[in-house]
Amino acid sequence: MVIDRIIDQCSRALGFLIECFKMILEEPKLLVPSLLSVFFGFIMSLVIIVPFVFMNLFGKLGFYAFGGAVLILLFVSYAFSYFFMGASSYAVYQHIKQGRSSLSDAFSRAFSCIVTLLLLAATAAVIQMIVNMLKNSSKNKGFLLNMIGSLAADVLREGWDIAVRLLVPVAVIAGLGYVDSLKKAFDIVKNNVVIIGVGEISIRILTGIIGFVGVLLSIFAAIGLFFILSGLSFLLALAIAVPVAFVGISLVSTLNLFIRTSYYTMLYVWAEERNVQSSAGGAAQSVPAPLHNAFGI
Repeated sequence: MVIDRIIDQCSRALGFLIECFKMILEEPKLLVPSLLSVFFGFIMSLVIIVPFVFMNLFGKLGFYAFGGAVLILLFVSYAFSYFFMGASSYAVYQHIKQGRSSLSDAFSRAFSCIVTLLLLAATAAVIQMIVNMLKNSSKNKGFLLNMIGSLAADVLREGWDIAVRLLVPVAVIAGLGYVDSLKKAFDIVKNNVVIIGVGEISIRILTGIIGFVGVLLSIFAAIGLFFILSGLSFLLALAIAVPVAFVGISLVSTLNLFIRTSYYTMLYVWAEERNVQSSAGGAAQSVPAPLHNAFGI
């Protein structure tokens, strides 16, 4: 029974992936919010390094200033990440329901839910600090305590990562506040535990394969260009090869981010469609083609 469910969910994940690439081919602009998220995430990862440079320059004061700076930067990073995720979710939702999307509508919708997204970002920043404290506090306290602390930190981090990918579509598409989004997402998870769990594993496997192959091709392309052009000029070869690798890896990251965002967006819309069918007493309802092809409803 469990094996059958796993096989069924894996086939659904493959069906979703096909629909995802169909959406990209029909509307390449759907990738824009994810691309902006990847670009801004790269910038923020560089900025977050700055507090490490000054942490040891001011003693104990520097340590507290470091913690405060990191917390603020994490909040800003998550805020922009969730904003772009929200815009991406709403654009995918429009595509599913209407056959086309509007990025201006998507960004406007995400901006209208900015309070909820900021609260989610604040929650994420606090959770990340707790994760760091759990990992640091368990160091040098024996193998067992170190393993328990690391495991608890990993469960907390991964649990929030999965939860927020459903919370953002719920908040932006349904236009709900922080507490109502939590309640709505909890209800969806409670009623679809197996689907979400196996679906998450399937999507991670698929995006992992795409990421590995994509990064490998980007690196090989950059190395190939470097050796081809190095005979002309070492600096020219380096100046072309590095951006090619960066752009290639960024595009792969963008694609994977879009796939995961789209999956939870479609999962939310699918759950809502199921509720509509249940309330209609099982009567036949018109279901958007992407949902029908990906989830079989």
